[in-house]
Amino acid sequence: MVLSPSNYLKILTAFLFSIFVGCKKKDAVTPVNSKIILAVSVTHHYLPVPSLPVYVKFNTSSYPGQDSTKYDIRKLTNESGMVYFANIIPGNHYIYGYGYDPGVGMNVIGYHPLIITSSSVVNDTVRTLLYVSE
Repeated sequence: MVLSPSNYLKILTAFLFSIFVGCKKKDAVTPVNSKIILAVSVTHHYLPVPSLPVYVKFNTSSYPGQDSTKYDIRKLTNESGMVYFANIIPGNHYIYGYGYDPGVGMNVIGYHPLIITSSSVVNDTVRTLLYVSE
């Protein structure tokens, strides 16, 4: 079969177009909304727990345990028992809190999974409660 020059040019153009436009790098990163703020309210017996370390482990569905080195980020609650984490990405995460509750004079612990989706974000913020106990 012999191709005419115009058909040859059309086939070559389509081939090159598919290579340069249709192909993506396999490890290309899709941009995500990194403006999400995670607001965690830590309570014990319905009272806020100040100065309690709260940890977040990203991209996990299972509890990482009590080893704080397995978590990706750590912050302390403020006097109102609140802690804010900025630039959180959607996905499956775990939050964990452990430390001394001055209100009862004891160590307390609490943890739970956190699934962040577009429907759980309101005004760029995801709010959750972390209940801790002895």
